[in-house]
Amino acid sequence: MTEEITFETEADMPPLPMSLGTTLVNKTGSWRYIRPLYVDKTSPCNHACPAGEDIVEQIGLMAEGRFEEAWRRLMEENPLPGVCGRICPHVCERECNRKEMGGAIAIHLLEQFLAHYGASHEISLPKPEARRQGRVAIVGAGACGLSAAYFLVRLGYRVTLFEAQDEPGGRMCLVRGNRLPKEVLKHEIAQITALGMEVRTGMLLGANLALKDLEGFDAVLLALGHTRSRKTAIEAVGLTGPDVELEFLKSGWGLKLDEKGLAVTDEAACTGREGVFAAGEMVLGAGPVSRAVGSGKRTALAIDKYLKGVPLEGFPPLDGNIQAKPRKVDPTVVHFKDINTAYFEWLEPPPKPETGIFGEETAKMEAERCFSCGTCNLCDTCFIFCPDVAISRVDHRGYEVNYDYCKGCGVCAEECPRHAISMERE
Repeated sequence: MTEEITFETEADMPPLPMSLGTTLVNKTGSWRYIRPLYVDKTSPCNHACPAGEDIVEQIGLMAEGRFEEAWRRLMEENPLPGVCGRICPHVCERECNRKEMGGAIAIHLLEQFLAHYGASHEISLPKPEARRQGRVAIVGAGACGLSAAYFLVRLGYRVTLFEAQDEPGGRMCLVRGNRLPKEVLKHEIAQITALGMEVRTGMLLGANLALKDLEGFDAVLLALGHTRSRKTAIEAVGLTGPDVELEFLKSGWGLKLDEKGLAVTDEAACTGREGVFAAGEMVLGAGPVSRAVGSGKRTALAIDKYLKGVPLEGFPPLDGNIQAKPRKVDPTVVHFKDINTAYFEWLEPPPKPETGIFGEETAKMEAERCFSCGTCNLCDTCFIFCPDVAISRVDHRGYEVNYDYCKGCGVCAEECPRHAISMERE
């Protein structure tokens, strides 16, 4: 128990108001009507990424020089980073708050760097050990089909990929080499298929691949790509068929088509036929490769629930993204007006390297420009500014507030550079 300080005469009192004993005596928490809460919010880049990457986290790891961890975090959400880093339109950069103070973070170059880092250091993904009951057929080995296969195999399912062309990759194989080097695409496809799946090429749905051929599977994903690409697929394998419209799927498969001729599904990619899912461009229309990756991931997670007998609930709208390993974050998107710019200086991105790939130091410098919007990165600002010494750091996990002494002044939330603290009325 703290000793009480008493004054016998006026002369014993200090010349000005000051604490002569410990501040623990005065539990100022009783003054409070609002309290601070540490709440990681959503960065604009994460919100915008069609593939559902946790960009702010992987960049944070890069800023600390933890490149392998950043690569693994990226691969938890996107199995085609080298592809997306080159041919995705990078809507994440358009939304980046850093663009207001020097220029958006070069997220696509950081993505390319991580893909190159993983390949050059020969980092491999562990093959899944546990095998779950369930066989899944995926028709179409473009970005969507490959993404779905990747996540399903990692979840422990047996997957067979059927592709109309003579190699997997879909329309990614048609991208010019100066935009997407063939060795990058081949490496990432090989990395996916090496996890353990059967790939059968030269198999065109509606020609030499029929509904009855897929009846032995527990779930089927149709990932045929955009209808305009089907003619290319047919010609590529020398087959005649009905990978140009989807009309032939209406009668045999019970698929519903909208006025644009696209397959209709719900948020979990379910069609009107039991156990049959559809995703990618045949549902969403032509779009960026990152969206196809995200659509494949969504469907893999839905098929996982379906095969477990779990209700297919909790999926965002089809135009939203999804994470395979989500962090607990508030959906509130942090905008530039929410950033405490007093803690940041105007910094421009480094020039694009002649080789097209950042070196490690340059990548780290670029990652350090990130505001880390909405995400606490243990900068200690709240700890330093708290007038009640009510905030303490808990190892490397974050901070905690002692509400016996926090009087709810809000200084910590006001000073937080990244808007990772919210004030809640009690």
